Amino acid sequence: MAPDETVRTTIPIKVLLGAKPDPLRHRVREILQQHGLTVVSDCGEGAELLSRMTRPRCHVVLVGTDMAGLDGFEVTRRLIHRRPFPVVMFQSEGGSAAVRAAMAGAVGLLTLPDSPIRPDLPRREAAFARGVRVMAGVARPSPLPGKVWAGCTESREARGVVGIGVSTGGPAALKRLLEVLPEDFPWPVVVVQHIHTGFLEGLVAFLTRHCRLVCRVPEEGERILPGFVYFAPDGHHLEIRDKRFHLTLGAPVDGLRPAVAPLFASLLPEYGERMVAVLLTGMGRDGALEMKRLHDAGVVTLAQDAESCAVYGMPAEAVRLGAVDLSLPPEGIGNWLVKQVPR
Repeated sequence: MAPDETVRTTIPIKVLLGAKPDPLRHRVREILQQHGLTVVSDCGEGAELLSRMTRPRCHVVLVGTDMAGLDGFEVTRRLIHRRPFPVVMFQSEGGSAAVRAAMAGAVGLLTLPDSPIRPDLPRREAAFARGVRVMAGVARPSPLPGKVWAGCTESREARGVVGIGVSTGGPAALKRLLEVLPEDFPWPVVVVQHIHTGFLEGLVAFLTRHCRLVCRVPEEGERILPGFVYFAPDGHHLEIRDKRFHLTLGAPVDGLRPAVAPLFASLLPEYGERMVAVLLTGMGRDGALEMKRLHDAGVVTLAQDAESCAVYGMPAEAVRLGAVDLSLPPEGIGNWLVKQVPR
């Protein structure tokens, strides 16, 4: 839990700083020192920053996304496994590293204003320093550090898959379901969430904080692995072929891209009956017909029950089609998966 900011401002905060290029790092050092924080050491090399962890003592490590050698994300991953104190990442204005920073285990991501002539520059620089000060008192997130390594270093192939379609009310439902799953859950989870463009990154970062598996947006051709919850990216359908993700710009389905239908349709040829299809809260009928086809092929199909749905649309359509084996609240679906998915 973050400390009270008014109390924290009276306590001297020692910062270990790493960033490239050198002028950026020097500027950050000046900003911090102008606002009462002490930079005990700084460097631009990722490996060197790791070596300085034993000397001198600090309260928080501030890491830029760009560093020489190891980048800031890899440095952050390694740092949080060495010492139990916060690592804060920062980016220049216009960056979009929130998801990667959260996956690496940073307690927060700050943005540094990059225009020296903007009238609100002093206020924004003060806010940047204040953010470092406040986050210096944030406990290292748990279980995020351990789960990042467990997921990212996993090399065994996924023997099955859980496919989830969700729309209105999805963030809350996904949190309730995913936080039940253990970090050694044996199958990857693939989610299509209908969400406004630009909001997916924040959702993934939010869920990363609240579940034991690693949440991420896959890249084209990426191999699907256990230990992860994958999300369809903005503006693309997500399909699986040859155990790899494929991002397509196919026609919208009922006005939606990404849509649940292409994901569900791609899963049966890949996994046969070694999969579970899930429809959670949401308006419309996306994925219901494809779930019926999966159900008729012997796949286990689950839906969120009417009582717990924000909008009982997609699950209701699947029930109407006779496509649902079992209707449960989100945490009930999570518990069913924990008990029934083979290891």
